[in-house]
Amino acid sequence: MKKKDPEHIGTILKQLFSEHEWEEQLKASLTLLQWQEVVGTQIARQSQPEYLKDGILHVRVENSVWLNHLRFLGEELRHKLNKKLSSSSVEISEIRFRQGPLDPVTTPPVSTEPKAPTITRAPSEPPPPLDPEQKRLLETIPDSDLRKALEMLLRRQRDHSRT
Repeated sequence: MKKKDPEHIGTILKQLFSEHEWEEQLKASLTLLQWQEVVGTQIARQSQPEYLKDGILHVRVENSVWLNHLRFLGEELRHKLNKKLSSSSVEISEIRFRQGPLDPVTTPPVSTEPKAPTITRAPSEPPPPLDPEQKRLLETIPDSDLRKALEMLLRRQRDHSRT
Protein backbone atom coordinates (compact mmCIF):
# COMPACT_ATOMS: atom_id res chain seq x y z
CA MET A 1 0.00 0.00 0.00
CA LYS A 2 1.47 3.30 -1.09
CA LYS A 3 1.23 6.29 1.27
CA LYS A 4 -0.24 9.49 -0.10
CA ASP A 5 1.70 12.72 -0.20
CA PRO A 6 0.54 15.26 2.40
CA GLU A 7 -2.21 17.59 1.26
CA HIS A 8 -2.67 21.24 2.16
CA ILE A 9 -5.36 21.63 4.87
CA GLY A 10 -7.12 24.33 2.81
CA THR A 11 -7.53 21.85 -0.05
CA ILE A 12 -8.87 19.20 2.30
CA LEU A 13 -11.37 21.62 3.87
CA LYS A 14 -12.64 22.83 0.50
CA GLN A 15 -13.11 19.23 -0.65
CA LEU A 16 -14.85 18.32 2.61
CA PHE A 17 -17.19 21.32 2.39
CA SER A 18 -17.99 20.49 -1.21
CA GLU A 19 -18.63 16.78 -0.64
CA HIS A 20 -20.96 17.40 2.28
CA GLU A 21 -22.64 20.43 0.67
CA TRP A 22 -21.60 22.55 3.64
CA GLU A 23 -20.45 25.33 1.35
CA GLU A 24 -24.04 26.28 0.52
CA GLN A 25 -24.96 26.20 4.20
CA LEU A 26 -21.96 28.37 4.97
CA LYS A 27 -22.98 30.86 2.30
CA ALA A 28 -26.51 30.88 3.73
CA SER A 29 -25.03 31.58 7.17
CA LEU A 30 -23.23 34.60 5.77
CA THR A 31 -26.67 36.01 4.92
CA LEU A 32 -27.61 35.87 8.57
CA LEU A 33 -24.32 37.42 9.61
CA GLN A 34 -24.85 40.39 7.28
CA TRP A 35 -28.38 41.18 8.47
CA GLN A 36 -27.45 44.22 10.60
CA GLU A 37 -25.11 45.60 7.97
CA VAL A 38 -27.85 45.46 5.33
CA VAL A 39 -30.90 46.53 7.34
CA GLY A 40 -29.22 49.02 9.67
CA THR A 41 -28.93 49.22 13.43
CA GLN A 42 -32.48 50.38 14.14
CA ILE A 43 -34.17 47.49 12.32
CA ALA A 44 -31.57 45.00 13.60
CA ARG A 45 -32.44 45.96 17.19
CA GLN A 46 -36.05 44.98 16.55
CA SER A 47 -35.49 41.82 14.48
CA GLN A 48 -33.34 38.71 14.18
CA PRO A 49 -32.87 36.46 11.18
CA GLU A 50 -33.53 32.91 12.36
CA TYR A 51 -32.64 30.71 9.40
CA LEU A 52 -32.56 30.50 5.61
CA LYS A 53 -34.11 27.47 3.97
CA ASP A 54 -35.08 26.90 0.33
CA GLY A 55 -34.49 30.56 -0.47
CA ILE A 56 -36.83 31.77 2.28
CA LEU A 57 -35.31 33.89 5.03
CA HIS A 58 -37.20 33.56 8.31
CA VAL A 59 -36.97 36.61 10.58
CA ARG A 60 -38.30 37.08 14.12
CA VAL A 61 -39.58 40.56 15.01
CA GLU A 62 -39.92 42.09 18.50
CA ASN A 63 -43.49 43.45 18.33
CA SER A 64 -46.51 43.89 16.08
CA VAL A 65 -45.67 47.48 15.11
CA TRP A 66 -42.26 46.44 13.79
CA LEU A 67 -43.75 43.29 12.27
CA ASN A 68 -46.09 45.39 10.10
CA HIS A 69 -43.34 47.86 9.28
CA LEU A 70 -40.93 45.14 8.16
CA ARG A 71 -43.58 43.37 6.12
CA PHE A 72 -44.03 46.66 4.30
CA LEU A 73 -40.25 46.91 3.75
CA GLY A 74 -39.83 43.20 2.96
CA GLU A 75 -39.22 43.49 -0.78
CA GLU A 76 -36.75 46.33 -0.34
CA LEU A 77 -34.83 44.36 2.29
CA ARG A 78 -34.86 41.25 0.09
CA HIS A 79 -33.38 43.24 -2.82
CA LYS A 80 -30.69 44.74 -0.57
CA LEU A 81 -29.73 41.33 0.80
CA ASN A 82 -29.60 39.78 -2.68
CA LYS A 83 -27.45 42.66 -3.91
CA LYS A 84 -25.08 42.15 -0.95
CA LEU A 85 -24.97 38.41 -1.69
CA SER A 86 -24.56 38.78 -5.45
CA SER A 87 -21.08 37.25 -5.35
CA SER A 88 -22.41 34.03 -3.78
CA SER A 89 -24.87 31.51 -5.15
CA VAL A 90 -27.38 32.29 -2.38
CA GLU A 91 -30.54 34.07 -3.45
CA ILE A 92 -33.40 35.03 -1.18
CA SER A 93 -36.75 34.56 -2.88
CA GLU A 94 -38.86 35.64 0.08
CA ILE A 95 -38.60 37.00 3.61
CA ARG A 96 -41.10 35.74 6.16
CA PHE A 97 -41.52 37.73 9.34
CA ARG A 98 -43.06 36.45 12.56
CA GLN A 99 -43.52 38.09 15.93
CA GLY A 100 -41.64 36.71 18.91
CA PRO A 101 -39.16 37.60 21.61
CA LEU A 102 -35.63 38.23 20.43
CA ASP A 103 -32.72 36.25 21.81
CA PRO A 104 -30.27 38.30 23.88
CA VAL A 105 -27.28 37.51 21.65
CA THR A 106 -24.17 39.62 21.27
CA THR A 107 -23.16 37.95 18.00
CA PRO A 108 -25.30 37.09 14.95
CA PRO A 109 -26.70 33.56 14.61
CA VAL A 110 -24.93 31.09 12.33
CA SER A 111 -27.54 28.38 11.85
CA THR A 112 -29.26 27.73 8.52
CA GLU A 113 -31.92 25.72 10.34
CA PRO A 114 -34.26 26.77 13.16
CA LYS A 115 -32.30 28.31 16.00
CA ALA A 116 -30.74 26.24 18.73
CA PRO A 117 -29.94 27.99 22.02
CA THR A 118 -26.89 30.23 21.70
CA ILE A 119 -24.20 31.03 24.21
CA THR A 120 -23.83 34.73 24.93
CA ARG A 121 -21.13 36.81 26.53
CA ALA A 122 -21.32 40.15 28.21
CA PRO A 123 -20.88 42.92 25.57
CA SER A 124 -17.66 44.13 27.22
CA GLU A 125 -16.08 40.67 27.27
CA PRO A 126 -13.77 40.15 24.26
CA PRO A 127 -13.92 36.80 22.47
CA PRO A 128 -11.25 34.43 23.74
CA PRO A 129 -8.31 34.00 21.35
CA LEU A 130 -7.92 30.96 19.14
CA ASP A 131 -5.11 28.56 19.88
CA PRO A 132 -2.03 28.63 17.59
CA GLU A 133 -3.05 25.49 15.68
CA GLN A 134 -6.45 26.96 14.86
CA LYS A 135 -4.83 30.23 13.73
CA ARG A 136 -2.47 28.31 11.41
CA LEU A 137 -5.43 26.39 9.99
CA LEU A 138 -7.32 29.61 9.25
CA GLU A 139 -4.28 31.19 7.58
CA THR A 140 -4.29 28.40 4.98
CA ILE A 141 -7.78 29.25 3.70
CA PRO A 142 -7.57 31.76 0.84
CA ASP A 143 -11.32 32.61 0.69
CA SER A 144 -11.85 35.41 3.24
CA ASP A 145 -15.59 34.74 3.74
CA LEU A 146 -14.96 31.05 4.33
CA ARG A 147 -12.06 31.88 6.66
CA LYS A 148 -14.19 34.30 8.76
CA ALA A 149 -17.08 31.86 8.99
CA LEU A 150 -14.79 29.00 9.99
CA GLU A 151 -13.14 31.19 12.64
CA MET A 152 -16.55 32.01 14.10
CA LEU A 153 -17.52 28.33 14.05
CA LEU A 154 -14.28 27.37 15.82
CA ARG A 155 -14.92 30.00 18.50
CA ARG A 156 -18.53 28.87 19.00
CA GLN A 157 -17.53 25.21 19.11
CA ARG A 158 -14.94 26.03 21.76
CA ASP A 159 -17.48 28.10 23.75
CA HIS A 160 -20.01 25.30 23.50
CA SER A 161 -17.55 22.65 24.69
CA ARG A 162 -16.77 24.75 27.79
CA THR A 163 -20.38 24.61 29.00
